[in-house]
Amino acid sequence: MEKLNGDSASLAIFCVLASALADLPLPQHIAITGSIDQFGLVHSVGGVNDKIEGFFTICQRRGLTGKQGVIIPMDNNPATEVYLMK
Repeated sequence: MEKLNGDSASLAIFCVLASALADLPLPQHIAITGSIDQFGLVHSVGGVNDKIEGFFTICQRRGLTGKQGVIIPMDNNPATEVYLMK
């Protein structure tokens, strides 16, 4: 198994903490990836296409409902647009 590193889960962790503090549940059909710094700025992360593909592979195995989605950093969007068009 390939060793994983980086902080691409930090945005998701922030969302979980904010959700717990606000006592508001997060939708379980949405995946989140991204890096967030101490100032609250969201930064791009690597491997976004693989993360999207992996999430939707799992969704297909469990049964797509049309409600699934992925939240990614805005800086990752240009590279991902080409992938999503295929």
